Amino acid sequence: MRLTTTQVSLIAAFIALAAPAITYRANARLDRYRWVRERRAETYIDALAVLGRLAAYVSEPDRRPDPYDAIPGDHWRRFQAQVEAFASTQVIALRDALLVAWERFRAAAAAAAAGSPEDGTDHGKEADGHSAEVRVLYADL
Repeated sequence: MRLTTTQVSLIAAFIALAAPAITYRANARLDRYRWVRERRAETYIDALAVLGRLAAYVSEPDRRPDPYDAIPGDHWRRFQAQVEAFASTQVIALRDALLVAWERFRAAAAAAAAGSPEDGTDHGKEADGHSAEVRVLYADL
């Protein structure tokens, strides 16, 4: 099939008109991916900072401030929202497991502090186990 010069001109004009739209769309997609990667990187840095405070506290509770006192409520909620929005499912699962271990540590440490000496050693061992679990999960993060 032979194309006439008019048909070739129309095809060339169509390509010339379509090329900027295709380029714009590709650039918009790349910008969106770049933006998501930047937010994810910021989220991971925040996760290491916030969850690192928990891990540091369970390592040395007498020498570290309580992380809940050091992290204001609004910052904590914003951090949780960032993790939910930008983190991978694997990081979200690690964060959830770390927070569960953290809550178990806090409960066992409070029970050890409030209980009798016999119960205190049992709760103290339990708190130590949860403390180790928090540190391992933070290292996996």
